[in-house]
Amino acid sequence: MKPLHTIVPTTLAALALTLTACVGAPEGAGDEPAPGPTEEVTGNPTPATESQVPEPTGELGSGEFAPYAEGATAVTYDERVPEGSSAEAKVNDDGGKTTVSLSVKGFEPESEYGSHVHVAACGSDPDDAGPHYQDQQDPAAQGEDVVASTDPAYANPKNEIWLDFTTDAQGNADVESTVDWQFREGEGRSVVIHATHTGMQEGEAGEAGDRLACITIR
Repeated sequence: MKPLHTIVPTTLAALALTLTACVGAPEGAGDEPAPGPTEEVTGNPTPATESQVPEPTGELGSGEFAPYAEGATAVTYDERVPEGSSAEAKVNDDGGKTTVSLSVKGFEPESEYGSHVHVAACGSDPDDAGPHYQDQQDPAAQGEDVVASTDPAYANPKNEIWLDFTTDAQGNADVESTVDWQFREGEGRSVVIHATHTGMQEGEAGEAGDRLACITIR
């Protein structure tokens, strides 16, 4: 039988080796292959959002009304739309529909105005904006000598965009119209403000008096 003083050191040494093996090897080590090189991320990744649905496209015409000048957005032709008054017209195309909104400030208070989207951009002459934009064009209103359609089958708020409004005591108003179609390329470029609300009867459909002002939107 070995003496006690030789057994104890041997036992302690074996125990120390066992503990070292247990501590030095994390759980699961050796069960899976070592990871490969980390893939480098380049560019600017888009952060996740709750919705990836694209926003509607939009076009905007806004400014203070003044007499015509080259490049002007908001043009007044009549004192009933005073210089220094302002307007903002916005177009949104979304899902095959078109929404046009109009906000005016500083007009004559508590007054009625007509307003429509017209074919061309504003110019030095009120007639430069051309006739009302129509989704289905009135065949009787085509040609150089015809400037307006008065047939209610075509001149109506579903086939055109009408934005008639009445100002409040401060001369401000907001109006919006949505239709189930979109503009043809290069047309529907302005909103023209007229002297009266728009007629709807045969022979006067679409008519709204003098052209007082114009806002180019496209």
